[in-house]
Amino acid sequence: MTIGDRRVRLPGFADVRATAELGRKLERLIALRAAGECPDPTLTRWLEGLPGKLRDRLAGLGLLTGRAAAAARKLGEHLEDYRRALEDGVASARQRGPATPQHAAVVCSRLRRLLSGIEAIFLSDITAEKVGRWLSDRRAAGLSAQSSNHYLTNAKSFCNWMIRAKRAAENPLAGVSKLQVTAKARRHVRRALEHVEAAALLAATRCGPTRFKMDGEHRYWLYRLALETALRSSELRSLSPESFALDDDDPHVYLPADDTKNRTDAELPLRPETVAELRGFLTGKPAGVSVFAKMPPRGFVSRMFRKDLDAAGLARTDDAGRVLDFHALRTTCLSWLAAAGVPLRTLQTFARHSSPLLTMNVYARTLQGGLADAAARLPDLSTGTPEPRTERLTGTYDCGKSGPLTPRTGVKTGVPIGVRRVPFGAQPDRVVPNCGSGDTPSVAAATDSGEVTYGEPKGTERRGGDSNPGYRKFPVRRFSKPLP
Repeated sequence: MTIGDRRVRLPGFADVRATAELGRKLERLIALRAAGECPDPTLTRWLEGLPGKLRDRLAGLGLLTGRAAAAARKLGEHLEDYRRALEDGVASARQRGPATPQHAAVVCSRLRRLLSGIEAIFLSDITAEKVGRWLSDRRAAGLSAQSSNHYLTNAKSFCNWMIRAKRAAENPLAGVSKLQVTAKARRHVRRALEHVEAAALLAATRCGPTRFKMDGEHRYWLYRLALETALRSSELRSLSPESFALDDDDPHVYLPADDTKNRTDAELPLRPETVAELRGFLTGKPAGVSVFAKMPPRGFVSRMFRKDLDAAGLARTDDAGRVLDFHALRTTCLSWLAAAGVPLRTLQTFARHSSPLLTMNVYARTLQGGLADAAARLPDLSTGTPEPRTERLTGTYDCGKSGPLTPRTGVKTGVPIGVRRVPFGAQPDRVVPNCGSGDTPSVAAATDSGEVTYGEPKGTERRGGDSNPGYRKFPVRRFSKPLP
């Protein structure tokens, strides 16, 4: 066989026909390499079936590009390299730091299970049709929609890494979309503890016996910090006395990026009452050692929590099928903040979520009586005329007093839309322009008693500020639409 100006001898097979086929395929491969083209799918499948030593010899001769040589390697070899890339933190551009060995093991376990299910040995064996059918069969056998999405996400990330490492030309799963996980499709729905239930849990835990080598006082603070900071189990496990800044102007608990799930530094404020009690709990704790050093392994934390639930007389599952587990303490904290009226953006930052949809759709829960309280805020329609409600004036010229709002127009009683109440002490007969274009300006006259009258200007035309000193004397509050 001639490659360029060199004559190369390659071993053939015992079968003459197989050796002849090898010669024809190699000639085709040489022609493609000279033209700078990649092997077609048929030639790629043939290369995948060659012995490993022969493929390495072809790659050494320059007949196989790095991508073609990688495509001929088995997926098991690629998967092991992917695991190392996860642990090194270079599996993708979005990865924030190295993955833990536990996380890398979970991801690779899912990928092995999927690849074994679709009987994929080489990269060309992975197709969207095979993966979609396998996931559908697994869901029919009881796999949840959320877990199905985890399998698909891991598989797509693996194929994207293959492209990033120049081992593949395209992602065969790029067009496969994840399932929309609704509340009904979610199999493990957590509920939030009511305030009374949380108090009962903490009281029963503090005076309870030692469970899984962790005494009641440490379990009490483990649960309380989870309820007040929304920290996860692994994040609580990493806390040391140095994590608590109790003497700062704003006391907080700090976690470095290596100890958080999103690989970002976290600084969460602490309540003053909590700070005062934490001082006594942290007294005598050795520096550099976890505060919850005797916290049981991951699989036993839920068991410990269930025993404390039973001791407090709390049901693990309610009538709606919602469950209480250790992670439900995080759900409880975020639900309490949402019920207290904390802005969504602040709530998302406190939870350290990437999307507000995750915060509200997954974690925030409606507390008992929340719907009834919302219904009580609706206007009373039993009478013909709803009661006017009061709203405080805002802005630079706020006089600090309130006035009734008419339900029909949503502005001050007797005041046209776009006209703002003149502050107390303002000069009378000043022109206050309306918001609408082409409207005639109104006169706002303030009396000594604070009453304001409105009327048309007497012999005054709307002109610029230079010729009309009263024009734009006072800021105008513009309403995009009438209030309800």
